[in-house]
Amino acid sequence: MAIIPVTEDSLIGLPYILPINRGYLADLVTSVDRAGARAIGLYFYFARDTEQPHDCKLADALQSAKAKVVLGVFEDNSRPAQLAYQLQFIAKSGARAGYIDLMPESDHVVRYRARAASHARYQEGFSTVLARTVGWTGTTSPDRISWLL
Repeated sequence: MAIIPVTEDSLIGLPYILPINRGYLADLVTSVDRAGARAIGLYFYFARDTEQPHDCKLADALQSAKAKVVLGVFEDNSRPAQLAYQLQFIAKSGARAGYIDLMPESDHVVRYRARAASHARYQEGFSTVLARTVGWTGTTSPDRISWLL
């Protein structure tokens, strides 16, 4: 397994930090896919369009990846336009999705996973969906993440 952090340092040279440049993400997906990954997880949610050439490049990379792709999803019903875009983006990508489930506390340490709302379309957390794509058959992940302490 490889984890590729997207940080301010890795984004040096790009004109902005947020939202993450989708052309950059497309290049990451393509490189990791060509390296032979079985699964690729993007722990981001995509709630609006950005620059059309970069949006298209990422869409193409996600659709053409040989690896199984998992995207993050955050279902916020108070922002219907963003939710609609996000669900459409996931559907068009052909990727699986899991809700973004880490809850940072006030000290910025993640100790617990969030649970999806009962009405959410995506009930499994991102990490669970990603693990299932490569064969994990266990039960749903526990709420407490003690190993992150």
